[in-house]
Amino acid sequence: MDLQISQRTRYLLQTRTRRVKTALINQYGERLSFFLQFIEENIAFKNILNEVLVKSNIADEDVCHALDRGQVSNFKSETDYVAGVFYSLKYLINHFENDHDNNHLVRVSYYFTGSHSGGVEQYIENINDSCVEFLADHLDEQLDSSQTLMLLLYKYKHSAEWFNRKKLCLIARGEIEYCDDKEKGLANHLYQYLFDQGIEFNIEPSSSSGRADLVTSQSNEARIILDAKYISIDSSNSSIKKKVQDGFGQVHHYCCDYNSEFGYLVIFKDSDNVIEIESEKLGTFNYVNINGKVIFFLVIDIYEYKESASKRGAPKIISVSKEDLRKELSIGND
Repeated sequence: MDLQISQRTRYLLQTRTRRVKTALINQYGERLSFFLQFIEENIAFKNILNEVLVKSNIADEDVCHALDRGQVSNFKSETDYVAGVFYSLKYLINHFENDHDNNHLVRVSYYFTGSHSGGVEQYIENINDSCVEFLADHLDEQLDSSQTLMLLLYKYKHSAEWFNRKKLCLIARGEIEYCDDKEKGLANHLYQYLFDQGIEFNIEPSSSSGRADLVTSQSNEARIILDAKYISIDSSNSSIKKKVQDGFGQVHHYCCDYNSEFGYLVIFKDSDNVIEIESEKLGTFNYVNINGKVIFFLVIDIYEYKESASKRGAPKIISVSKEDLRKELSIGND
């Protein structure tokens, strides 16, 4: 992320956090609501938070159920803790207006501290320390890290489709030589963009499952697996589907090789067909969970259409189901 933008974003986060911590009791619910609203409307923080919620092993209803029953939290990871904080603050905001006896303040405070001691001011202090500060610190820490990778990939997709479609087509068709291999040439164009955006990485040439296009490894960060695939203009329907299956299968294998829970797949499509991949969605993220490995993906359309969208007619749709992706894994393991 650009240094000036990240500094400005951090300043705004610190300001919103301070407003919550200095709020009077009768202002607290309103300030807390504004705090979460700011996070969910800021594209960088929204993407960091969405990725946390995708990766977490706990759900909103689990946290709400525990709070309703007056239980104490028992998180297994920081990711789960951050998700629990977000769900708990949403729970508190949703009940604050009618919480005349402060029961929900008590429940959220107890959920994170295991203590009923003190009055309303102590409960608010506990929530600020255990929830508001913790969430703000996590967002600050992740702002310049690999957690913003999906945000950068989406920006790259828009840049590619809006401004660089012609150039990418020429690379894909071998008319601009980025690399001897056309698929690798497109991947190199993507890597250059990520490098220019401040993502530090190493390209590791091989794993036991073959070659991972890119393995990023920022300081003190777990490896992030990123693979790129190219679907050519003359690809048949069956070969398109097979290419998608291969891409997911390879990322899954790379995740296993590098002991990573998450991977990323970028598909460059030089075809007028539409690729529909059965997946789950949270915010702007599309992902597939295959045997416990979460694979985020993007399809980047670099095909040069001769007619406007309104004149093209209905496109051919290539559907790829989760079962299709699992079959590829089964074949690969045989």
